[in-house]
Amino acid sequence: MQRTKCTESKFTRAEFYELVWSKPATHLAKELGCSDSEIGILCKSHDIPKPFAGYWMMLVHGKAPERPPLPISDGEASRMITVINRAAEACSDEEPKREPQYDDEILQKLDLVAQLGPLRVGKALRSPHSLVSKTQAQIAENTTDCKKRRLPEKDYGRYSRSRDMLAVEVSPGMTGRALRIMDAFIKRIVQLGGKVEIRRCGYDRRERATTVVIAGVDVTTLRLREKRKKVPSTKKDEFWDRWGGNRIELVPTGILLFDLGPGSFGRELLIDETNRKLEDGLNDLIIRLIKKAGEIRIQKRVDAERTARLERQQEIDRERKKLIKKRKKELRQQKKKEQERIDALVSDATCFKMARAIRTYLHALSCSLATEEGTIAIDGDTAQYLRWAHQQADRLDPLCESPHSVLDEDLNTSGIGPNRPR
Repeated sequence: MQRTKCTESKFTRAEFYELVWSKPATHLAKELGCSDSEIGILCKSHDIPKPFAGYWMMLVHGKAPERPPLPISDGEASRMITVINRAAEACSDEEPKREPQYDDEILQKLDLVAQLGPLRVGKALRSPHSLVSKTQAQIAENTTDCKKRRLPEKDYGRYSRSRDMLAVEVSPGMTGRALRIMDAFIKRIVQLGGKVEIRRCGYDRRERATTVVIAGVDVTTLRLREKRKKVPSTKKDEFWDRWGGNRIELVPTGILLFDLGPGSFGRELLIDETNRKLEDGLNDLIIRLIKKAGEIRIQKRVDAERTARLERQQEIDRERKKLIKKRKKELRQQKKKEQERIDALVSDATCFKMARAIRTYLHALSCSLATEEGTIAIDGDTAQYLRWAHQQADRLDPLCESPHSVLDEDLNTSGIGPNRPR
């Protein structure tokens, strides 16, 4: 795809007016590479009348309806209408899609495929792989069982999902070819260091699926089946005939194909074609499977890196939360200590103020008593009261040594508390 630059078309009002009335907007939009709604918006914004509904139908029937004239507009000569070609934005000088950056193991397997050359399917089944031998025996057993039960020949050897066998679902006439293809396919996968396994699957783990493993990666499930076509049933059945049922049956076509299994819904990996048999495309299929294994490994690596980044980010977030929690705890402790110091300062200042007020009061009281009584007896009640009052002021004053007081006594340590014997 080549990328071209976006193109623009410029018109005067008169030119665009003539263009709009020359053909329907849908046709004009395709030519200009825009939508008809954009043309309508341009006409409205530049005051250009559009054809009315039914105008083009009237022209088809031979009528000549009048069209309104273009209104006069200021600066009409210099006004240009630009239409951007949106279709030209679909680009094609883009760089081709880059090949995924496969790891060394995948690159070695791709080189080994090239060295081994095209995959050839033998005309006879010689020294088959153990899984092919097991499948061959199981098909023979199923065929014998079908004969005993008198089932139609087209059902002989049908793949049984509940048996340990490869997912091979073909008619009896195609069994030999199908087994030779599976044998060549499995042996080439083993040559490349991979393997094919029969694994349990389904919600009850009773069914079996054929899984291809390359470079330690489960690449895909695989089934080799014969394409069938629906045809009306020619058999008589009293039940269906009674109810008017239109029965059909599936008839083998001889066309083999690889798909992803019973739930693939027609998604074919490889199929017989008119100019190429399925056997001729096995090598290309194996290369595609190896590349798919490489893409799966790339995706796993990307997912692992994303998970590692996420875990690192989560670890960083956890450490950050721990630091924030620790910092909050330290800050709470610092605030608590600071508040305690502030409370102590306020308490000391309050006590200092109260002590000064008491001393001031006592000085005034002493002067008053001395004036009234002349002298204050040293051993008198007044002097004793003044001494006691000064002691209380000293107890409150944070700048003075606090004298002993009965308030300092603890009842539990005074010799008569409950914790001391009398």
